[in-house]
Amino acid sequence: MAVRGVFPNGLVAAKMVAMYASSGEIDAASRIFDNATEHSSLLYNAMIRALTLYGITKRTIEIFFQMHSLGFRGDNFTFPFVFKSCADLCDVWCGKCVHSLIFRSGFVFDMYVGTSLIDMYVKCGDLIDARKLFDEMPVRDVSTWNVLIAGYMKDGLFKDAEELFEEMPIRNIVSWTAMISGYAQNGLADESLQLFDKMLDRDSEVRPNWVTVMSVLPACAHSAALDRGRKIVKISTLRSSYAME
Repeated sequence: MAVRGVFPNGLVAAKMVAMYASSGEIDAASRIFDNATEHSSLLYNAMIRALTLYGITKRTIEIFFQMHSLGFRGDNFTFPFVFKSCADLCDVWCGKCVHSLIFRSGFVFDMYVGTSLIDMYVKCGDLIDARKLFDEMPVRDVSTWNVLIAGYMKDGLFKDAEELFEEMPIRNIVSWTAMISGYAQNGLADESLQLFDKMLDRDSEVRPNWVTVMSVLPACAHSAALDRGRKIVKISTLRSSYAME
């Protein structure tokens, strides 16, 4: 649907951008943004979110810096989308620029913003800055821990990941699967299977799901434990059947 001759104000434009973007019409959303008679933080947030969700990463960054140059300040809604775009571009320099812009505002220590920033550093391969920020955050949730653990496992820093995993106050299925998958992908079959076995213990706070099962199966191939793999699939199938009854 083409949008022509529409010149809405900031509030209406923000709602229209969100509406068109959710309907798959990102070009129409962009035209609404460009034709708005006034801009606001709300409108910029709506456009940044829309562009990020459609993977238009470079434009997202451009819109953010335009927003900042005009004196509109982002918030804990804006920055996670911007950091995601930096991560998708693997542009750690850009991410650091945004980090420096928001440092004095205190948003960097918002749990959601901080986690997205750590994720950006991890995906760009900068685990030193990721860990520094992690240690500085006053409040962290399980997602914050998981992001850094996954980064350590991806880079083969197993001891760092193991230490974090053991220190976690609460673990969820993502925590366990990140470790199991990381071991398996790096050829540490025994470690992967041992950790999977811990999930099967009666005292385990988290049970494996199908993602975990798919993550541990390569370890069975590495260790030539094909029978073990068949048993894991069988057990998981039975448990899934019980869960559905």
